[in-house]
Amino acid sequence: MDKIKTSKKQKKSSVKLAVHAHGKNIQLLNIKKNIKTSVWNPAAEILNETKLSRALFQCLKEGDLLAFKEILSAHLEAKVKSKSAKNHKLSERTMYEALSEKGNPSLKTISKIVQMAFAA
Repeated sequence: MDKIKTSKKQKKSSVKLAVHAHGKNIQLLNIKKNIKTSVWNPAAEILNETKLSRALFQCLKEGDLLAFKEILSAHLEAKVKSKSAKNHKLSERTMYEALSEKGNPSLKTISKIVQMAFAA
C-alpha cells in the first residue's frame, strides 16, 4: 500500500520568539499603535504583603503545596534569599531544600520562612 503524504513544508511563523534569562522561549507580540498599555512590574506584585498572604492562604486552603512553595520562593527571591536566611537563623541550603519541589519542610521551617517573607 502506498503512503499518502499528509504534511507540507512548514510555513514561517509570524510569531517572534526570544530566549528568556532562564533559557525558555517567550513570545514577543507586536502591539497595534492605537492600543494603550501600561507597565507591569511583577516584582512589585510579589512584594505586596496583602496579596502574598491571600495567595499563600488560598494555596493552603486548596491543599496546593507546590504552588505555596513557588509563590513563597518567588517572594523570597525578590527580597534576596541569602540575606533573609542569615537574619532568621536558617541556612540557605535548608531554605532551598524546603522550597524545592521534593522538599518536605517541618512546620518550624515553614514558620521561619513565612517570618522571612513578612519581615521588613
